[in-house]
Amino acid sequence: KNKNNQTAFDELMIFGRPLSPAEIMALYRRGGRQLPPPTVRIHETTAAPTIDGQRTGQEWMGCAGVTGLLDWPFGNVVKRDVNALLSYDEQNLYVLVESERSASPETGSVELWIAAAGASPESSRYFIAGADGTRTAVTATGEQSGAKWLAAFGTAGDREVVEIAIPLTTVNVDSSTVRQIRLNLIKRWS
Repeated sequence: KNKNNQTAFDELMIFGRPLSPAEIMALYRRGGRQLPPPTVRIHETTAAPTIDGQRTGQEWMGCAGVTGLLDWPFGNVVKRDVNALLSYDEQNLYVLVESERSASPETGSVELWIAAAGASPESSRYFIAGADGTRTAVTATGEQSGAKWLAAFGTAGDREVVEIAIPLTTVNVDSSTVRQIRLNLIKRWS
């Protein structure tokens, strides 16, 4: 602390493991190198998928896909195999996340942050679906939103499948007028 009782820290991060030299260097580069947000064109579906935690039949055929996630602190692609599929209809946005299975059946989660593009940060919604069956939907201010988001976890071999249906009205999106949304997807394995 200086004489005005101010700390010299701009940012403090605590990690649960030692970082490699490459990871440390990536942290230093992060401040000056902003990655552009990826853009995905999501197509309207004619038949809503069944939210049951099972990727079966043709229900996700033709949906927009995203492969790989970024490790936020370092800006690197996550080494674990992660795929996401997205579609929508007049009522819901549908998200499927398929990845390597979590360490144990009761750990892991999928988290979504969503808002209409150009909307105020206060209108965003945050949703956590835990593999143990927990579901939490909150507003940007941390209040329970009471959103009727559906989520189901399932497994297929060494893969974990999470299906989510998000009512567009719970995130202030009217599918007839809003053409862009902002969506952050987080997959946690523990």
